[in-house]
Amino acid sequence: MKDFPTKFTHAPTDHNEWFGLYRDDGKIDDYTWINNVERGNFRLHPIGPMRVSMGCITLQHAADFQVLRKALLHTQTIAVNGTKLMAYGCIEVVTNGNTCP
Repeated sequence: MKDFPTKFTHAPTDHNEWFGLYRDDGKIDDYTWINNVERGNFRLHPIGPMRVSMGCITLQHAADFQVLRKALLHTQTIAVNGTKLMAYGCIEVVTNGNTCP
């Protein structure tokens, strides 16, 4: 039901196809602290109908996201340290040439 309002827009979205992004901070949860500010719910997904990203990694075109998604789903997974979980890989976020905290 969450996706129903976007179904008839120029940029429909299906949250089931999104990828969760978790910080390597020793725990698997949806939140982290950056510069004394709690942040969370980071995802990799195509841009939505509002064309706004709230800290997620978004692709401007749904077709580009589908190409990346297909490639990730066909990639060998890697173990997440200290868990029985598997991941599709790691993303290093940089800003102005510096690694983010």
